[in-house]
Amino acid sequence: MAERRRNHARQVLDGDPATLRETLLEGLLSEHTRHHRPEVVDATRALTDQPPAGVVGALSAMLRRPDSTPDLAIIDVPTLVVVGEEDGPSPPAVARAMQGAGARGHARRARWRRAPLQSGGTRGLQRRPL
Repeated sequence: MAERRRNHARQVLDGDPATLRETLLEGLLSEHTRHHRPEVVDATRALTDQPPAGVVGALSAMLRRPDSTPDLAIIDVPTLVVVGEEDGPSPPAVARAMQGAGARGHARRARWRRAPLQSGGTRGLQRRPL
């Protein structure tokens, strides 16, 4: 994961943010959405169209973010793990691992977990620089 984010940052710094944006769309949106919901693809593309410095900054912040999976065991309230069957960044296997690490509660399966975008509810979303 870390190496992939470093490669993404290099790609942006080398002047190719459009290719990275398309790569990210493949991971963010389900295959069904990419093929049958062009308006969602366009809305997501607009949200990911950020200045290179913002993209590199976000990637750098994600690189420094620690893995919080071990902390799940100390959460003392019911925890809902939401995962989509076609979720690229956090597929069902990751959700099961989170439950195994101590997340309590129920796992729900849906086609996707980005419901505001993929269900057409983009009205409340605003495009802001990172």
